[in-house]
Amino acid sequence: MLLAHLNCANDTLLEVAHKKRPKMLPQCAKSTLEMCQWHGVCKGLNIFSSISFSQQPLALSSPSPPSSPLLTMLPQNFNLLLNLKNITNLNLSSTDIKNQCLDILIDKLQLLDTLDLSLCRSLTQFGILEKTRYRLKSLNLYNCCLHLSKPNIYEVIMKLEQLEYLDISDDTMHQGTFNNLYSTENLNLNQDDYDANNKNTGNQPHQFDINSLLKNFSCLPVIKHIDLSGRKHIHKSYLREFLLLHPHIQFLGLFLTNIKQPSFMIDKDDPCYSKNRRYTYDIHDILTNQTSTTTTLATKYEPFVFEAMKRYRDRPGFLQKILYCLFFITKNLKTTRQDLIELILKSMATHPTLQSVQMASTACIYNLTRSPITEQIHVKWLSQIVDAIMNLQKNCLLTLCSDRILHDPAYDRYLCATLVMDNLQSYNDITIIQPGVAILSLLATKLTTAQGVKLAASSTNMRRLLYLVERQMERLQTEMMQQQQQLQTADDPMGMIVNDDQLAHGIPTYHQSSLQQQYIGDDTFRFCLSVLWNLTDESPIVCEKFITCNGIQVYQRILEIFATDTITITKIVGLFSNIAEVEHLRIYLRTPLIIEQIEYFLLNSAIDIAYFSAGILSHLLLDEHDNRDDSVDNDHYKLISDEMRRIITLWRNPDTSMVTYRSFKPFLPLLKCQISAVQLWAVWAIYHVCSTDGARYRTIIPEEKVIETMFALLESHSNKDDLFFVFLIIQISFLIFIHIKNNNNKLIMAYRGPQTKVQKVMVQPINLIFRYLQNRSRIQVWLYEQTQSRIEGYIIGFDEYMNLVLDDAEELSMKKGTRKKIGRILLKGDNISLIQQLQQPAGSTTTTTTTTTAQSNNTTSTTA
Repeated sequence: MLLAHLNCANDTLLEVAHKKRPKMLPQCAKSTLEMCQWHGVCKGLNIFSSISFSQQPLALSSPSPPSSPLLTMLPQNFNLLLNLKNITNLNLSSTDIKNQCLDILIDKLQLLDTLDLSLCRSLTQFGILEKTRYRLKSLNLYNCCLHLSKPNIYEVIMKLEQLEYLDISDDTMHQGTFNNLYSTENLNLNQDDYDANNKNTGNQPHQFDINSLLKNFSCLPVIKHIDLSGRKHIHKSYLREFLLLHPHIQFLGLFLTNIKQPSFMIDKDDPCYSKNRRYTYDIHDILTNQTSTTTTLATKYEPFVFEAMKRYRDRPGFLQKILYCLFFITKNLKTTRQDLIELILKSMATHPTLQSVQMASTACIYNLTRSPITEQIHVKWLSQIVDAIMNLQKNCLLTLCSDRILHDPAYDRYLCATLVMDNLQSYNDITIIQPGVAILSLLATKLTTAQGVKLAASSTNMRRLLYLVERQMERLQTEMMQQQQQLQTADDPMGMIVNDDQLAHGIPTYHQSSLQQQYIGDDTFRFCLSVLWNLTDESPIVCEKFITCNGIQVYQRILEIFATDTITITKIVGLFSNIAEVEHLRIYLRTPLIIEQIEYFLLNSAIDIAYFSAGILSHLLLDEHDNRDDSVDNDHYKLISDEMRRIITLWRNPDTSMVTYRSFKPFLPLLKCQISAVQLWAVWAIYHVCSTDGARYRTIIPEEKVIETMFALLESHSNKDDLFFVFLIIQISFLIFIHIKNNNNKLIMAYRGPQTKVQKVMVQPINLIFRYLQNRSRIQVWLYEQTQSRIEGYIIGFDEYMNLVLDDAEELSMKKGTRKKIGRILLKGDNISLIQQLQQPAGSTTTTTTTTTAQSNNTTSTTA
């Protein structure tokens, strides 16, 4: 049996080759291995980039002791190659084979006549090739470091008398400067060190002068294929003489060389012309010098560009330039070129992550598929074009799908959102929908209200978004039902288990769903819900479009199916809260089923769901209070109000924000409502966002006069005895004061070192501070370190760590008896030792003093 070629696409075979009988190897691999080891008849061996020729100690199974220092260190599994004596074709492209390894291979493989060393950047010496002068027929040195060879590479090549195929092309200068330094461990760019090192060692690099090869007319007597693409400084006269003396050359590569518009390519009268010869050539010089003859000249040389496309599809440095030329050539194309389409699609598949190739390819595809040319293209190629373009779109969407990319840079976010929405309209492929809805959900938070309306107010876009929600819901249902059926079949093959519908029979309420099969949404489904939630934020037009497109009915169905998925419910209830903020749309939420659902979420859900549920009920209660409709069950709403108030007082403020508001405008009507629970929810909501993300609202607060509204509520007689309500307002005032910087330097801090987190004060002192604030009592603060000074003023805010904000403050010097007005001031709690009331409210006969000791973290209260 004769094995003509052996292709090893991975290192499995080589890994086990020197192990005489591997235990776990497929039978076919064992047979192949035995042939390689024992028969010695392998004629060709291709080893691709998955084989690493890194230096390893010589195996113990070496046939003989090393006879030279070079043999003391050989690549792993290298002995296998040395045993294949009859190899004639060896492909080592893209490996990191070293000089000494090549020397050994050439010495041992005496029948070798075809050698591919392309992209072997670790090779710098090629003198060993002289030993193959009478047998080597094909040599590929594409992108090798030829300029480092000693002796000069052209001196070696000229001695190869039987060479028919020679590739010395190079596209490294057309790629990134450091793209090919993949095997570099140390990089020193210091010119002085480089010169000194070369001077001492004598290792001066040898410049590869291609003309030294071309002007030696007697060399390469049987050459048929020579590729010089990428080589500069070629003398046209030497090249012409070389062609005249080598009439049997069938291919000449001149892509991206300095040879421009050679006549021997197109002029039949030129002595160097040959109708059987193929060329590669670029037309950049023609395109850059636009004249009246540009199109004509480009047409004459376009076959050579097409030839370059065929030959250099796997060479990215050349491919980018080829596609540029093809784009110009195909601009005015009138006939279909399915061969070009095929080549471009293959190049896109070869370089799926190379952006320049992908973008240039799609531009060429556009020229090749315009009407009426597209009518002549076979549907097979049209299908492949769609697949390639969709793959490019997937890559674009996946690249954009990043919080940092979408949030931080400055770019046209509305344009980006529009393009993504167009993709969602055009494709049902889940790999496009997944990143698309994720991107859109993030961009929707960055769009202005007007941009959001423009994007989502169209019936087409809204219906599409709702369709995506329904489709993802149905997909999840189908997947879960299939899993459930498989489990049920395995657990109950006889069908004797009573199902949930039987157990829930007779229970009329919405909460039957808790007994039924429940589903959990995935990221894609939740992103779809987030898009609609963000787009309806403070946008009555989008909310109305959502309702007219039957969005509420879709969401009610989701609530029934995903009743236990808290993330999904939060997004649905959040969107309902956006609708509730629009007065004329609240009627669509005032249905028995929705109100029952919202009440259930308020009483039985986590704080984020309960928060939005309370917001919806607050707006509905506001309507009930304003309308005073006798047909409304006021007792029921009174019960809801009382329960809502009780639930709110039990909430613990989360460390992170549950929601982000564009403004506080939706809260203003609620703050003016006379229903205490409605006011309490609005105040708690403002307190929550200011405490978790106060910096975001520091410009909104003064514009919408939130401070004035807070103090107006504080002065309200009906709220003075509600300590929880008063506490929230004081906290908001304090947080507002912290985040709004005083640019006039009127803010003075009595501060001693870093802020320490002292123990929270007890209830009784806080109640006294409330009273000081409510009654506008002037107080005097004793400072821990400044014993000779006192600070007097009116409390306008404080927090649980006894940090105080005083207004109309004065600094009193006890030693000098002088006063200094300092305006508004923030006093750190750990610098306060005593708080004393100076000015009493009318009818009061006592003076109250609160003492705090920061050192012991204890707080006491005394009354005189």
